[in-house]
Amino acid sequence: MKKQAKRPLLSSLVLPVLAALTLASPVSAQPQSLQDALKRPTEVRVLQLQPVNGPLGPELGQLSNLEVLILDRVGLTSLPAEIGQCQNLKVLILDNNQLATLPAEVGQLPNLRMLSVNNNHLTSLPDLSGDKTLADLSVNDNQLTQLPKGLDGIYHLKARHNQLSSLPAMPRLEDLDVARNKLTTFPPSIQQMKGLQSLVIADNSFGVFPTGLSELTSLNLIDGSNCKMDALPNDLGLMPNLEKLYLSGNQLTSLPPEFVNLLRLEELDLNDNSLAKDVSVVFKITSLKGLDLGGNDLGTVPPELGDLTQLTYLNLNDNQLTSVPPTLMKLRQLRTLRLERNKLTTLPSLDKLTELRTLQVDGNQLTSMPSVKELLDLTTLSAEGNSLAHLPDGILSLKELAQVYLRGNPISPTEVNTLRGTGVSVEF
Repeated sequence: MKKQAKRPLLSSLVLPVLAALTLASPVSAQPQSLQDALKRPTEVRVLQLQPVNGPLGPELGQLSNLEVLILDRVGLTSLPAEIGQCQNLKVLILDNNQLATLPAEVGQLPNLRMLSVNNNHLTSLPDLSGDKTLADLSVNDNQLTQLPKGLDGIYHLKARHNQLSSLPAMPRLEDLDVARNKLTTFPPSIQQMKGLQSLVIADNSFGVFPTGLSELTSLNLIDGSNCKMDALPNDLGLMPNLEKLYLSGNQLTSLPPEFVNLLRLEELDLNDNSLAKDVSVVFKITSLKGLDLGGNDLGTVPPELGDLTQLTYLNLNDNQLTSVPPTLMKLRQLRTLRLERNKLTTLPSLDKLTELRTLQVDGNQLTSMPSVKELLDLTTLSAEGNSLAHLPDGILSLKELAQVYLRGNPISPTEVNTLRGTGVSVEF
């Protein structure tokens, strides 16, 4: 396979901008007016304008050597066509304004690498085929119904919260974020993006994840949350480099057995699905560091939970659990444990979970808790809405403890005040 040309990373574009703002000449170090910049028009390379509250004048085109133009939150309502005279412009940031259109000349800037027009009122973009070097396009929070021509060469696209119903071909794309659009079918063009590494397509309504994504062997992140999916293709479990998979808020009832082959998967979010009957394959993915199975009406957790020894985050809230297996003790790396709103009457020993920072057990039926004296790094304990008569043993000796939530428990106020006397913030 032919290796693609090396592309400019997002950080390689943004960091020089920040450096320029702090190290450039005084003319460009602080937000300034266009009139001040025009006092030395050929010397200005970086310009961050003060609020203009209206259109810019055509004199902007006199800044012939301008490379970076930042017009963020300046009340901009239009951009002059003379922007096309800024032939050296590499970075154009127009975020948080009231732009309804962009002049066609923006699409003819020969050296433009990064265009950011987030949070405006755009319904369309100009043809960008003249921007031969454009690598990064960010148009979040607009009203775009389609993307323009000329995106064949871009590597990063962020187009969250628009009205897109389809996507054009973008064969070099590596990062794609089109969450919160109007996609009712999975865009077939995605399957042609062979170098894609990050795919965020959450909060759409396409319903069906297609087969064939396993051919995108560079993918390491997929966010398909809240997409009305009730099933997953088997080959989704055959992606050798997948590290993060977010599928919360769907209608999944089962997972492909091929998930066991996701040998590099570190984060798996299945919150708020319908997986009560079968999640056994999850506990075979021993590479996991973060696992969210909240809101699935799970009645039990298998003892194989203890095989996920790399877990640092575990969420089992909003299920129907009456117990947690003692193999929980094997999760020695765990830092966050969430068990809220289950039917737990007891908890297993916690003394081996010495890395734990956050423990949340609100809304259960606990009458007591195990000792926490070994949890020396614990900073937050939340146990509201239980039936605890006493504080857990060892809590007064925890030096890192900062916040404790105990509302809705019949604990003696004397005990609570003793805990407060150690400097801990207690809500009771």
